[in-house]
Amino acid sequence: MVSIGNQKGSAKSRFLMWIGAVVVILIVAIAVFGWPPNEGTEGTIGAAKKHQGNQISEADVSIDDPEIQELLQDDEILALLSSEEFKRMFEDAEVMRLAAEPGALTVLANEQMRKWHESDPLAHVMDDAAFKRIMTIEEFARLSTKPEIIGAIEHDAMFKLLSNKQFRRWIEDKDVLAQIEEGNMKMALEQPKFKALGADADMKRLLDQKDVKAFLEENSAFHRLILIPQFRKLFENDPVAANFLESVDMRRLLKNENFARWIELPVFRKMIVNDAFRRACERDLWTVYENDKFARMVEMPKFRKMLESNNLRRSFMEAVNERVID
Repeated sequence: MVSIGNQKGSAKSRFLMWIGAVVVILIVAIAVFGWPPNEGTEGTIGAAKKHQGNQISEADVSIDDPEIQELLQDDEILALLSSEEFKRMFEDAEVMRLAAEPGALTVLANEQMRKWHESDPLAHVMDDAAFKRIMTIEEFARLSTKPEIIGAIEHDAMFKLLSNKQFRRWIEDKDVLAQIEEGNMKMALEQPKFKALGADADMKRLLDQKDVKAFLEENSAFHRLILIPQFRKLFENDPVAANFLESVDMRRLLKNENFARWIELPVFRKMIVNDAFRRACERDLWTVYENDKFARMVEMPKFRKMLESNNLRRSFMEAVNERVID
């Protein structure tokens, strides 16, 4: 039976490992799905676009085709195809779908990004479960590295206010939210509903602090944040994640120029919070990624077409298994 060896990466964090290893997933994803049009990025995207050419039909492909049979005669290819790493990657539809997102290849194959993750000690922040839960709030993730948003997060008043149960109840009022959305926070603060909060001793002590009151009245970035429903709920439903926002490392990461550049890409935001994608990439995929024959194999139009057909793909893997057993 043909076996395949394991090769360990030297990444400083699990995140770095999947950044490098997952490029192999993208090669297969391009083969299966094609590359989304209008990417508008040169370099790695240009290399991917060639997979869209040489279109053939499923009827043109057969397991008995000489080109396919040639693959089945190559022990190194058989070792690759029969490896658990390849099978897991090959069978996970969610991973394959995300890998085919516009811009995915640009992100994961970018050497500058890999070097950043290899050298920057802040990379470990992205391995934290609380970080991932925070970044599932798409609108917050998109805004998180804006200077004004960081300023609001760094202000103690934000946490003091959102940690107060009465205040959280007040900002859930639909009339209050409507006024904040219209830019009328001061008007909202003049309404009886807000003045009634003074009956709460903790809230009264907060509002007696000039910096807290000024922050509440004037900080438009804070107003923008509390209009995000999931962000408001974070302080009630996930205090661990809310407290993580206060951590020094989290705030340093949000100020990191490299992180700010990548977090603006929708596909990057999806990658860092997708459990299936992270699980797949945390496995040892380096052997697959570094195999030269794999790259040549996915260049074959008939092999790519075969990957698109469930029946042909199943037949091919059955043939692989039979050949390995023999």
